[in-house]
Amino acid sequence: MDLKYWSLASIAYYLLPEIEDENQKNRLETLLPTESLYRQYLHTTCEYADFKGIHQLRRVVQVKLSDIYVPVLLTKLAVLSDKIFEKQDTENSELKAKMVNVNSDKSHEKEGLARIIEKNDSQLELEKAFTLEEGIAPNKRMVILGGPGSGKTTMLRQLTGKLIIDQTSNLFPILVPLRDYVRIKNMFGNVSILDFISKYFISHDLRITNDFLERYLSSGGCVIMFDGLDEILVEQDRIEAATKIEQFAACFGNGNSIIINSRIPSYMLAQLTGFEHYTIQQLDATQISEFVLKWCRQVEGNSNTQNSQALVSTLLRNPNLLSLSTNPLMLSLICLTSLQGIPIPNRKADLYDICIRTLSSSWEAKKGFNGILDEPQRFETIKKLAFSFLEQKKITATEYEVLTLLENILVEQQLSKDDPKTESISIFRAITERSGIWLRESQTLMGLFIMDFATTCPHSA
Repeated sequence: MDLKYWSLASIAYYLLPEIEDENQKNRLETLLPTESLYRQYLHTTCEYADFKGIHQLRRVVQVKLSDIYVPVLLTKLAVLSDKIFEKQDTENSELKAKMVNVNSDKSHEKEGLARIIEKNDSQLELEKAFTLEEGIAPNKRMVILGGPGSGKTTMLRQLTGKLIIDQTSNLFPILVPLRDYVRIKNMFGNVSILDFISKYFISHDLRITNDFLERYLSSGGCVIMFDGLDEILVEQDRIEAATKIEQFAACFGNGNSIIINSRIPSYMLAQLTGFEHYTIQQLDATQISEFVLKWCRQVEGNSNTQNSQALVSTLLRNPNLLSLSTNPLMLSLICLTSLQGIPIPNRKADLYDICIRTLSSSWEAKKGFNGILDEPQRFETIKKLAFSFLEQKKITATEYEVLTLLENILVEQQLSKDDPKTESISIFRAITERSGIWLRESQTLMGLFIMDFATTCPHSA
């Protein structure tokens, strides 16, 4: 626990006998141990990296987030619209393509890691960007938008963990996942955001009362982070939560920073007024190289930079690998592939094969799956689903459409062992809840995480 907190606590306890107001004394006696437990809780929950969507990593490695984290950069959006996001994605892709000159020149291999980064980064002309920590300011209201695997949640967890242990910081972090908003509302009825924050922590055995929160919020210096507006699946609930966050900001925004993150499609119908909007940039060559170096040191336990240099060189030379590496989740998958001793393929289709097989292996951990499909059958099922998307020129499908496709595949491929309808539901749950391949765009719409994967499916579907 940081020295500054305990110094203040000691002074407060020393002054307690001098306080004549019994209510003030009781509140202070409660406040100090509550903050201690709260800080310990946040430190514990944010200390280690959570490789969301890569479930086998949770069984293989445990690494401190601060040891492996590479800050992602934010860019402010002047106007919020679908077209701007499409334009920015196109521009980012074009910029990343400039990072590599694919040729047979072997000189790069002799120049070392730093030179590889320098040569590729010199070809970029990026907009002015900044880290989340650099963007925090009193009265700041931010909405951070990004795609799946872009680092939205990790960014908030890293900042929370850093503020908790930073003895020089006067900022007080409050981090809550919005996916629990509906659960709290269903339990307690119509709740304000202040009520939601309090009851969320109470459900985790912390005595975080409204009074506790109001004391810190009224004094300023709080960084309130709402993680995952898009994880409120019902559209009306999401809009309701967004409206209540606006009301919360009006009451408690003075002197505090308020940050919300969301996937882009889910946010468009639940936009917040009075907030500035930012988008997460894709990783550049320097960030990719830094992540690989940290990965090799912390996960593989290898202080020799030879392996990291070789992997970085491979990534920066291959446009297909590079296009995937700009996404933090996919870069983690590529590093995982390297950790398992699997050669990194040159063909995009082969790389997608590895990534999809890696993600789909999480099905094994889904209890109740009953072994309906073995590993090759799982992989083929995913490819057939993706190919069906491609045939119909869709990027999303309803839950009913995916279930129907699954049922048809089980029947056509004679994979069903009992009731194909029931089995398709079990497979659907395994895909959406465990694999990280198929993601929810809304309560009923599903989307394929690696959209380009569908384009490789006709070769083997």
